[in-house]
Amino acid sequence: MINTLDGFNTQPRITVPFTGDIDPATVKSDTVYLVNLGNTLSGMGFGQRVGINQVFWDAGSKTLVFESDALLQQHSRYALVVTNGVRDATGDPIEVGQFARFRRGPNADEARDEARDDELMEYRKSLSDGENSIPHGRQRMMAVSVFTTQSISGDLEKIHEQIRRSRPAPANFMIANGGTARAVFPVAGIAGIQWARQTGTAPAFTTSFVPTPALQVVPGAVGAVAFGKFTSPDYQNASKVIPATGTLTGHPVAQGSNRLVFELFLPSGQRPASGWPVAIFGHGFTDSMYGAPWTVASVFASRGIATMTINVVGHGGGALGTLNVIPVGGGAPVVVPSGGRGIDQDNNGVIDSTEGVNAAAPFTIVSSRDGLRQTVVDLMQLVQQSGNPVSYASFIRRDPLRGNAPKPVIVQFAKGDRTVPNPTTSAILRAGELADRATFFRNDLAYTATGGDIPKNPHTFLTNIGIPAAAPFALMAQSQIAAFFASNGALVIDPDASGTFFEVPVTLPLPEGLNFLP
Repeated sequence: MINTLDGFNTQPRITVPFTGDIDPATVKSDTVYLVNLGNTLSGMGFGQRVGINQVFWDAGSKTLVFESDALLQQHSRYALVVTNGVRDATGDPIEVGQFARFRRGPNADEARDEARDDELMEYRKSLSDGENSIPHGRQRMMAVSVFTTQSISGDLEKIHEQIRRSRPAPANFMIANGGTARAVFPVAGIAGIQWARQTGTAPAFTTSFVPTPALQVVPGAVGAVAFGKFTSPDYQNASKVIPATGTLTGHPVAQGSNRLVFELFLPSGQRPASGWPVAIFGHGFTDSMYGAPWTVASVFASRGIATMTINVVGHGGGALGTLNVIPVGGGAPVVVPSGGRGIDQDNNGVIDSTEGVNAAAPFTIVSSRDGLRQTVVDLMQLVQQSGNPVSYASFIRRDPLRGNAPKPVIVQFAKGDRTVPNPTTSAILRAGELADRATFFRNDLAYTATGGDIPKNPHTFLTNIGIPAAAPFALMAQSQIAAFFASNGALVIDPDASGTFFEVPVTLPLPEGLNFLP
């Protein structure tokens, strides 16, 4: 599966073997580093230098391990440089060793063998060209390796163009009671919504109630809840993998299509002539569109913003799940399909909370990559626009893709997040140069101030309206996003004004430790 890619990870974990012990303290960004040899299509980025971090020395195998200090550019060539600034265990500079012979080229016997190895000959030339392109510093290069990074946005850019040229049918709200009624419900007329989530293939269901009381965080702000269906092209095959295509001239091919359910929260009051502005809310892993999106819809609606959401691939239970919308004053419930996208991938009869988002064996190394890319495709089909995490961060504002303008953006994250650790968010902020747009919730200070009555893991601080001590912080954070949306990205407020619980923007340097509360 890895060999179908057109290059390596854009934030790679790199290993360098040695023949003896080194002093790990001498491994720094000025003694070991990466140099950009240029975008393979445009040459952009040539000469940019990238340092390293997360350095680890494995004494048993005499192997140095580290990661690039920043996200590398896609489809670009890079040289990895190890200099004599790295010292051995006695403090002497490392020596060039076997690389010197490889750098000089083969002897006569080796040349005859190498002549039959086109890839080796081509790599030796790439290495020589790369080494000659690297600016020489005060330290000598002891070893150099050249590699190319993977194309990240290529498939989604091509799919975006395919969707843009298509003529999708309008969304259909006639999905209640077997397609005989519109699934649009005024909030004032809803007594409750019971969710029968399909959790087994028997079929088996687990029932619970959707958090309709959350719509009253700002009383009366949400006027109606609607459910509809739309058709989206499915680029995943049966193994939950999007088949690789040629990077330069190939085109992804839809393997089929899916009828997907979306959920829409409409503000109260008169609809603007041009329609309500819409915020798309992406729920987290193990959650669904019947969880976190309900906790933010009220605050957004109070600022005139509708909220829309879909289930991520593999989430929301099985496809047979339903909602029973119970009317105020009695009467028969209205039945709406809940749009579950989970499957029993391991054939054990149970549909777990994320089952189906990951690729199946023997392609498990793909993990959730293509499930998440397919979810992006579904959102593009729904609203004709795209987005995704760290690999795409630079395209938001720093380096917009062709035909796109820089976007206003806001990022919220919390100190000590155990689900998405702080170094992960820092990588996103660095990749997109977004630190000036980031708000940092100091969960450590809030935990102390509330006497430990809020969760130690602040991953869901934006949506924790059900915990009395945490609810004020959640509403502050929601109000910041609502103000940002309502101003078309022009206004970023400090959620607690002159308080200490939110850093707006985050105080540098970006956090690189986990910061978990004990």
